[in-house]
Formats: sequence, structure tokens, C-alpha cells
Amino acid sequence: MAIYKNLQRFFLVCILVVSSFLLVACGNSSQPVQVIERLNAISHPFDLSGPPPEYPSTEYPVELTIVSIGDILMHYPWQYEFDSAGNSVFPEYFQYINDITTDADLALCNIEAPFAGGEPAGYPLFNMGDTMAPAVKEAGFDVVYTAHNHMLDQHSAAVFRTLHHLRDHGLQTTGSRLSVDEPNYALVDVKGIKISVIAYTYESTPGSINGLPVPQDMDPFINSFSASSDADLAEMKSAIDESRAAGADLVIFYLHAGTEYAHEPNSDQRIVAQFLIDNGVDIIFGSHVHVIQPMELVYPTNGGTPVPVYWGMGNYISGQVVEWGMETANEVGILAELKLTWNPSTGQIDDLHMDYLPLWNTFYSNGERSVHTVIPERGDVSTNPSIQASGYLGRAQNAFSEVHSILGTSYSWQRDQ
Repeated sequence: MAIYKNLQRFFLVCILVVSSFLLVACGNSSQPVQVIERLNAISHPFDLSGPPPEYPSTEYPVELTIVSIGDILMHYPWQYEFDSAGNSVFPEYFQYINDITTDADLALCNIEAPFAGGEPAGYPLFNMGDTMAPAVKEAGFDVVYTAHNHMLDQHSAAVFRTLHHLRDHGLQTTGSRLSVDEPNYALVDVKGIKISVIAYTYESTPGSINGLPVPQDMDPFINSFSASSDADLAEMKSAIDESRAAGADLVIFYLHAGTEYAHEPNSDQRIVAQFLIDNGVDIIFGSHVHVIQPMELVYPTNGGTPVPVYWGMGNYISGQVVEWGMETANEVGILAELKLTWNPSTGQIDDLHMDYLPLWNTFYSNGERSVHTVIPERGDVSTNPSIQASGYLGRAQNAFSEVHSILGTSYSWQRDQ
């Protein structure tokens, strides 16, 4: 401000000097007045008394790609964690999709087992091998859902160790927390857009998860719900509101829910999803039922922007394979792929494209050991190294056809201009 005043004084002195010279040099009395008016305008180039000038917004629409997979679940001891050289085989599970998950702006997954440490365990009380965390991170995932019906399989201590272990490997978590001072959601900055990710699991009966009672002192640390509980729905709404208050532009909600082995969402799924949509959720991903369920665009009750809902993404990897008495329906899953354009100037989604990539979970022998992997329907599947090694092209094509028969084609939506 002092510099500005000094400049004003300088201009006035210059005006007086020039004006004096002109008055002496010119005999015409009207010319000095005109010159002084022009110099006065030059000395005040900006009118600082009015409102500041308005400039066009520099907040341009941002294109985002968000992907998610379903359940990562180790059912049986034969799903060994290490090869004979002591190397983790878990990275093989992601070898054919890790370019997609790495390139995505936000990649999400559900590891459906706690990390309790010690010896890994399968069904019915799971304990995930520790090398799954770095494998998931190296595959390009950003956030892990920790709310699922096996989160209490190894008791309360494992809930907290799971969070420490995942975070130690650079992964964000949502669905449980270490203290009540932490938010019960993850907040991620993607291309300058803040996205909150909230995860909840269903309760098998009120107050229990997978038949295991939720200890009273653990209730504040895990996200679980009963569709018939108004208090639980209110808690879910609070999570949405609190993440918005923390700056979230978009809200993603993950629901671990549904009737196992059913290809259609049940009434509880639909009731809860509609409640979430009516309270401002932008995207819903779901899994749990060990088969895939449809995807659709669901509108808020009072109209507005439709919400993409992936009801059930199926198993990503599991022991539920035909060789062990299950069906092809249990071997398949999807990589949900959502592309959208976020408009910061309006705070709305301008358009979205809802798609998926079929996945087939299988294992075969390479002559030395059992190889367990997930094969996507990408390009010429017959050239996939695992297909060539296993000879399972026909099984893979049958599996992909089953996915398409349930999910059909992609969906697109665009806001009217």
C-alpha cells in the first residue's frame, strides 16, 4: 500500500511539472486543460473504488477412471503363499490386470481376510498371508476395503493389526479404524478432486458378523450395519456428511452385503443403496455373494444425477473352483471400470460411462507347482500365457459368456447442457 501511495505522488509531481511547462509554452488556454485531463487519466489507470474485475473460471472438467475388484479370498491350504525358492506367488494373481489398476486414477479392492500374522488360514476362519499387502500395492491398488464378514475371524487384535499392516505398505484403508479420533472413511486426492471411500459390511444378525458377536468395545472401530436398524442407517449418513464436511467432492460407498450365491440383489441391498443414494452417495460398489450380480444406474428418489451401482463384483480370487466342487459362477468376477467427468465449477458429474472387464479365476500345474491366477477377457485370450499353459481356452470362454449374460452391455449417461 505504501508503494502504491508513493507512485501516486510521483505521478502528481510529473503532472505538475509537465503542466507548468505546457502553460508557459502555449498561448492557447484550452489546450493545457485538455492535456491535464489526459494526464490525470493516465496517472489513474485502474479504478480501485469499484468491485474487482471478473475473470473466466480456470476450473476445467476433470476426467477420472475409477476401478474396483471384488473379494480376494484364500479358501484352502493348497493356495500356497510361496514357491520353492521362498518367493511370494501372490503377485501372479494380478499379473494380467496390474497395468489397468496402475493406470487408473483410483483403484480399490476387498481383501476378505484379516492379517493376524503367523500361519495363514482358510475357511472358515481366515487369516491372510502377509505378502498379500505388498502384492496388492505393487499391483497399483490405492485403497483396501476392510469391512467384510470375516473381519473378526481372528478376533479384535487382528482388526488393528490389519490396518497397521496395510498402511505400512502404503495402502489406505476404509471400513475399520485404529481410534475414534480417525474418520471412518478414507479421503483421497485424485487430480485435485477429493474422493471419500466409505465401506460397511452387513451383520448376519444384529450385533454379530458371520455369527461372531461384535465385542462392545470394538463397535466404534468397525463399520457394520443391519438394514433394519435406523441407528445404523443414521451412522452411515453421518459418515457421508462428515466426509463432505471434510471436503469430499465425490463419495464412493462399498457395501459388503447380499444373499450368498444369488445373482440378484436382495431387498436389504436395494433399501440400503437407495437410502445412501438419497443421502448424496455418488458411486456404489458391492461384493460378498461369491457370484456376480448386475450393474445399473439408480436415480435418487427425487430425481437428479443417476448413481452407478455395481451390486456384486464376484470373487476376484478364491478357492471356489470347479475342481473343488463349486461352479463356473463362483470362478468368475469383474473388474468394475467407471469413467466420469467431474466439473469443479458446478460441483457435478457431467457424464459417466459404466463398464466392466470379465475375469476368470483358475489354477493349473506348470509342471513344477500349482499356479493360481486370474485371467481377464482382454484381446485374443488364446494367446494368454496361462491359457496356453493350461489348455483351458474353452473353460475361459464359457466363463466370460456367463459374465456377459448377467451384466450385459455398458451404460452411459450425460448431463443435459
